[in-house]
Amino acid sequence: MDAITRWEQGGTCGVTEAARIIGYSQDTVLRMIADGDLIGWRKKEKGKYLLYRAQVKEVAAKMRAEGIKYARDMQMMLAL
Repeated sequence: MDAITRWEQGGTCGVTEAARIIGYSQDTVLRMIADGDLIGWRKKEKGKYLLYRAQVKEVAAKMRAEGIKYARDMQMMLAL
């Protein structure tokens, strides 16, 4: 199963929920859509963005893992 199919099965969420899941502001989520880091689309031309909830959760988990790795690396550097 490809990523898009997996994400489709996880339902959708709006920018507010995506921001809560990721732990960033709504503006940051909108930037992530514009930068191609998240897939977001509008049903109507001026409508609200929808995102794949499963993709948002995957991105949030990846960001947390990268943050933990960075913190551990910094601890190791400070311990030297």
